[in-house]
Amino acid sequence: MASGFGNIVTQTQSRGGVVGPINNVQFTVGWDSSSGVAILVGTYAQWGLQSGGVTDNEVLMGTDDNTSFERSSTQSLDTDQLYQWRGLTINVDTGQTRTGSTENFKTYAQNPTCPTPSASSITGSSATIAATGYALNVTTSTGTAYLQYKAASSGTWITATYAVASSGNLSANLTSLSLGTTYDVRVLIERNTENVTSIAGTTYQFTTTSPTATSAAATSVGGTTATLNGSYNAVGAVGGDPLTVRFEYGTTTGLGTNVTVASATGTGSVSTSTNLTGLALNTTYYFRIRAFTSTADVAGSTLSFTTSTPTASTSAATAVEATTATLNGSYNAAGAVIGAPVTVRFDWGPTISYGNSTTITTTATGSGSVNTSTNVTGLTANTLYYFRIYISYSTGSADGGQLSFTTLTGQSTMMVF
Repeated sequence: MASGFGNIVTQTQSRGGVVGPINNVQFTVGWDSSSGVAILVGTYAQWGLQSGGVTDNEVLMGTDDNTSFERSSTQSLDTDQLYQWRGLTINVDTGQTRTGSTENFKTYAQNPTCPTPSASSITGSSATIAATGYALNVTTSTGTAYLQYKAASSGTWITATYAVASSGNLSANLTSLSLGTTYDVRVLIERNTENVTSIAGTTYQFTTTSPTATSAAATSVGGTTATLNGSYNAVGAVGGDPLTVRFEYGTTTGLGTNVTVASATGTGSVSTSTNLTGLALNTTYYFRIRAFTSTADVAGSTLSFTTSTPTASTSAATAVEATTATLNGSYNAAGAVIGAPVTVRFDWGPTISYGNSTTITTTATGSGSVNTSTNVTGLTANTLYYFRIYISYSTGSADGGQLSFTTLTGQSTMMVF
């Protein structure tokens, strides 16, 4: 090589964007005559696969007649391949050459394909998730495709399954999910490529089935007792987080009192009930069935019932004389209990305001009609009297209806001798 020809002073390659299976790579070679004399020089880029030769491909980037210059050329190379390259300059007049050092590089890989997953066979605690048509889009690199899920409210992804094949499908059966909970599902691909080493596809969401609870009409309603009824479906609740089932009731729509009737798992509708005691007479109660786990909470409609009302009925007076009479009536305590009994009395007098009372009992309980009476004395002959049977209890009272009777006329007895 003749002196004064100069040297390759810079040699760089720059990988650009990926378009489908093509990676655009720019080769740049800088030359200097070193003598300050302009020389006509052709500048080339040579490249090939590392498994082949560096001179397998060649492109003339330009011919310059100058003391120094830099030439570049962008070439479309296959993605994810191991290449080698170098710069080459040729003195056009003499044929002398200068070659740069051979350098290795790897082209960028095509972006991976992350399909959007789907979910099927969804129950309260299980589901099948799947993703069709993932692709690592690598040639010399490797990677892994993951099918992942998590609760939407959580930040931790769980890998359900994975694959290292360059392309394919993913599916997994999920169990032990939480009732009524929204889950995220995605495909994540990780690669040991020069670019896009990790990418996640579009997130898909599904929600597990929520338990159900349905209130049903109360039955066997008495004065102080009632049976609450309803049904529930645990929709696959599991032992670690069973479905708690209870009835809630009270004298307002705010309820306030509850009775737990089940700790349920499994699926299918289940009827249930609970017997209440110690209720107040003639009182409206509200109730509903409720079912919940740590993640789901459902309630049936709020229904109502009214406990029975004690009753009283006045009957005609008997054994009416000038100064005495027997007052009669009946009552039904409607299931009153010892702690809240019914008081029974007769009111009587010469006016409709009565003025006199005779208590029969202050401890009437139980249910069923009871006949009762009382004898009154000291009445005035030939006088109209009014009377009634009257009952009272903690939440109300009842009047048996007003009746009347007239005492007999008094007569003196004359003896003749």
